[in-house]
Amino acid sequence: NIGGASEAFLSSSQESKEFIPFISTTTLKVKYQPIRHHGEFIHFSQSLVEEVNKKNRARGSKNVVVLGSPDRFKGEKLFIRQSAPEILATFDEQVSVAPYSIFVFKLKPEHAASFRLNFILAVLNSKLITHYALKNQIIRAGEGKQPQIRKAGLDTIPIRDISIDEQGPFVDKVGRILAAKQRDAEADTSAL
Repeated sequence: NIGGASEAFLSSSQESKEFIPFISTTTLKVKYQPIRHHGEFIHFSQSLVEEVNKKNRARGSKNVVVLGSPDRFKGEKLFIRQSAPEILATFDEQVSVAPYSIFVFKLKPEHAASFRLNFILAVLNSKLITHYALKNQIIRAGEGKQPQIRKAGLDTIPIRDISIDEQGPFVDKVGRILAAKQRDAEADTSAL
C-alpha cells in the first residue's frame, strides 16, 4: 500500500532490478483481460519505504507505506479487481505489481499439486460464482455506490476439489480464452 506516496515509488523507467512493472486498475476491466505493462514501474525498496514513513511521521501523517514481499508478484498468479459488479479475474505469469485495488491470488504450495490456477480462474469468472458472491455479500453493492469485493469474502468462495484430470477441460478452455484475448483484448470468447 503506497497510498499518499505514489510519486515517491512510481517511475516511468526501470532504473534497476528494484523497479518492477506496475499495472493500473484500468488494466483489468473485463474477465480474462491480458496483462500488458504500460511503462510504469514501482520502486520496490524497503529503504525508500522507511524514508517515506519517516517523513510521514515527521509531518504528523498517519499514512503508513507497506510493500510486503515482492515474491507475491512473481510467477503464476490471478489478479482480481476489487471494485466491480461481478468477479473480474485474469491470469498473469509475468513479474507484475498490482495496486491495492487489485487482489493478487497465488496458490499456496500445499495446494499446488491439487489445483491448476486456470481452473480456479474459470470458476471465479463464472456467472454462478458472481451470483453466489452477490447473494452472500462477497460483492457488496449499495444503492448508488461502487460495488466492492472483500478479500475475506473471496476466501469463502467454495471451489470444489476435483482431480487434475477433471480440471483439464476447464484449464483447456481458459487457455483458449486467454490466447484469444492475448491476440485481441476485445475478442468475443463467448462461443468458447
